[in-house]
Formats: sequence, structure tokens, C-alpha cells
Amino acid sequence: MSRETGFYMDATDFTKTFNKFAKETVPDLAAQAQFKLGALVIRYALKRVPKVPREIGDLQASHVIEVDEEKLILTVGFNKEYAAKLHEAPETWNWTLPGSGPKYLESKLVMYRNDFVKFVTELIGKGFSHA
Repeated sequence: MSRETGFYMDATDFTKTFNKFAKETVPDLAAQAQFKLGALVIRYALKRVPKVPREIGDLQASHVIEVDEEKLILTVGFNKEYAAKLHEAPETWNWTLPGSGPKYLESKLVMYRNDFVKFVTELIGKGFSHA
């Protein structure tokens, strides 16, 4: 997400390497792969523990996936005004949905980082096979 909402994760090393490769070889495929990756990250936040607390308003429907195709920057998150507060809430919070909890987005980026890299790599590889 962005610094304005209180959550930001630095993926500079991966981004720099990915962007260099993508811009030189497959810019259109890279942007498409990033968007699909954003959808996968959101799906994991909704379905895998700790889950987005769906019983509090319509947080789950506020997901955002944006790709800056020129810079190949992916922005993914939830944009309700209380999203960052819940993301940073303590484990002891009164979580109303079983399996929901803090760091419902950030934890997926850490836990499934290798899966996400593999996912993007495979998407781009499939694009080469169709060229």
C-alpha cells in the first residue's frame, strides 16, 4: 500500500531486478503479470489466515490493484479509512471473523513471497511460449 495509509513494504531489490528485466524484454506481459499478481495477493488476504476481517463494514470490497505500466509499480491494498488501523491492530483485538487478524495483507507478502515470484515468472514464461 502507500505511506499515506500507514502501510508500506519495501520490495526494492525484487522490483529493481524485475523492472530491468521486464522493461527490456516483455513490458506488456510484465504489466499484465503484475496485475494478476495483485489479484492473487488480495485473494490470499481474503482467504488465508490471518484473513481480512470481513464482518467490519465492507473492507473486503475496498481492495485496490493498480499497475503503473510505465514504471512497472504494483500497488495493492484496501482503501477504507480504517484499513490501516485494523491491519496494525493487536492479536488481542476482538476479531469477529474466525481466522481474521492483524497484518492480513503484509503477512501474505512475507509468507508467500517465493510463490508470488514464481507466479509472475510463470506468467511471463507462458507469454513467451505464445509469442
